Amino acid sequence: MTSGNRIAVRLVGERPNTQAIGAKLEFKGGPVDYQTKQIFSGGDYLSGSDPLVVFAASAESDRHQLTITWPDGSISSLDTLIPNRVYEIHQHEIARSDVDSSRSVVSESDTVAETLFEDISGELGHVHHESEFDDFRIQPLLPKTLSRMGPGVAWLDLNGNGRDELIIGSGKGGQLGVFEVTENGNIEPMDTDLTSLPTPGDQTGIVGWRESGLTHLVIGNANYETGTIRTPSAFHIKVKNGQIAEVDSLPGVLSTTGPLAAADYNGDGTVDLFIGGRFVPGQYPRDASSRLYRNVNGSLEYDEQASAVLEDVGLVSGAVFVDYDSDGDQDLVLATEWGSPKLFENTDSGFIDRTDELGFAHFTGLWNGVAAGDFNEDGYPDFVATNLGENSYYEVRGDGEPVKIFYGDFNRDQRVDMIEAYHLQEVGGFVPLNPLQDFDNINDILGHIQSHEQFSNMTVGDMLRTDETRIPAKEVSTLQHMLFLSDGGGGFNAVPLPSEAQFSATFHASVADVNSDGHEDLFMSQNFFGVANAQQKPRLDAGRGLWLMGDGSGSLKPMPGHVSGVTVYGEQRGAALSDVDRDGRADLAVTQNAGATRLFTNASSNRGLIIRLEGPSTNQMGIGSSIRLVYDDGTKGPLRIVHAGSGYWSQNSTVQVMGFSKTPVAAEVTWDTGEVQVVELSDGQTEFVIEYE
Repeated sequence: MTSGNRIAVRLVGERPNTQAIGAKLEFKGGPVDYQTKQIFSGGDYLSGSDPLVVFAASAESDRHQLTITWPDGSISSLDTLIPNRVYEIHQHEIARSDVDSSRSVVSESDTVAETLFEDISGELGHVHHESEFDDFRIQPLLPKTLSRMGPGVAWLDLNGNGRDELIIGSGKGGQLGVFEVTENGNIEPMDTDLTSLPTPGDQTGIVGWRESGLTHLVIGNANYETGTIRTPSAFHIKVKNGQIAEVDSLPGVLSTTGPLAAADYNGDGTVDLFIGGRFVPGQYPRDASSRLYRNVNGSLEYDEQASAVLEDVGLVSGAVFVDYDSDGDQDLVLATEWGSPKLFENTDSGFIDRTDELGFAHFTGLWNGVAAGDFNEDGYPDFVATNLGENSYYEVRGDGEPVKIFYGDFNRDQRVDMIEAYHLQEVGGFVPLNPLQDFDNINDILGHIQSHEQFSNMTVGDMLRTDETRIPAKEVSTLQHMLFLSDGGGGFNAVPLPSEAQFSATFHASVADVNSDGHEDLFMSQNFFGVANAQQKPRLDAGRGLWLMGDGSGSLKPMPGHVSGVTVYGEQRGAALSDVDRDGRADLAVTQNAGATRLFTNASSNRGLIIRLEGPSTNQMGIGSSIRLVYDDGTKGPLRIVHAGSGYWSQNSTVQVMGFSKTPVAAEVTWDTGEVQVVELSDGQTEFVIEYE
């Protein structure tokens, strides 16, 4: 890798030549005064290069000039290009002139349309630590790596000064990332002993709340790579003035930790905790167990009775507490892999599984995350569940037959084997997705298979010489990312997200009104590279982070990256929103596995109202409460819920930025207890603190 300055250019031409094949680029101002390149398709021996072109650049940005002769003969010129950047230039968006006209010279700000977000990741300078781990040594037939699922991220006020700090999880043996926003608006590493916390395993979900003047921070900890249940399942840290006041470790169990979510589920006024069981190490894809912890005088105690319904609940990857039925208590919604989204209603008798009767059980998938937001503005929460998408090595066939994973200790060597399979009508059953050579670890029971041709006509039952229906199996009936819209009567209508959202795997989903038009929008973190058999199964890398813009009806429209300004090409995981610069616009942090954390500030021309809830001393942030703006014509905006933990392993700021489509005159707050409080909004005021009465 060289250290010299450079500038990369990717052209986006007009249809049908969207790669601008044939365009000529002339570059001046670099260490070599004149450089020229042309975009070709193919031309090498049985090969073709990426149409991205790179020029040697100087350190001074005022020297660089670029002239583009497009395939149709039109010409564009740009100057003052900044070194060490990638420019994506769209033919239809930049100033152009005809061949016979004088060439126009325009600045970067004139040539590229203004974006909704500005990338300030360089100010952060954080890279996620990920240690090497061989998943396939433990289970050779795993369909993917299980050790590269983080990190999570959270915005949380650690020192009680009213400003959020950014907290980023680490892989095993790394260091928790903690950043503060200074008075002058800079974001810098925080001087705190939180960064000295041990990381015996990968850090997973991150949640927090304030109670009696202390910030409670809980960080999940996976036992997968340590190989022992003695590894704590989470660390509960009490923070005072940004420093550790007390640390408690929650005991480990067989199931390794995944998502966390917090809310007062038992109605005693204090914030309690859910710990999701991601999987059982060495036993994937057998069901894992999840747990509930009640808050007793500031300490977290295992709630055995409440947790009973979560025994062997599945491979839980996402979790969120929300009062879905508006009865004043916190219900629990889970995303499960090789299972369905699950909803547990909070009743006087404890949590009751309502998954079947609400229709969620029909949608089995490889669900990663779950979030709640009021996209149709009926005052009831809708749910977004993220999946693998429709651009992968799996296919749910049009005949309605699912993808399955059969599992068990097939050769009795004390570890779980698995066979991914799809239904093939020609042989009348489910056939292995992988070729014969991938099953070397169970070769001792496949001696009856004499050739690849014979194997190609075998069902899973034939392969294992047993009745296929007697083999434990899980299935996937949909790979689509879904929006479950509330019908206002306690039910939900399932709507696939737009096709552009289905191009890659998605982990996190964040809900916010980022353009302050009064309608909720959705951010999706995308991509997954850790597939097994990479020669046969391509990695899922077709996403770069996607904003879907809402219109209040439940419809969501994709915003391209060159318009949103959010382009993240690595393995995105957690994401979280906060008004970093306190300008009434929600800003975005996105983590990447083994990659740089990205930070984007919102440059929308609109600004929203900043609303902070001040709850009672036991729940100072109002976790579990919700807010609706009331307009001057008596109508209301969407319901916004204050969560501790949602999407995928992450937590948004509890301070809400709320856009509006009409003139807001009041805020209707439904506290987590079910009590409703309506507060008038002063005309012209943009920041409000609403105290619990």
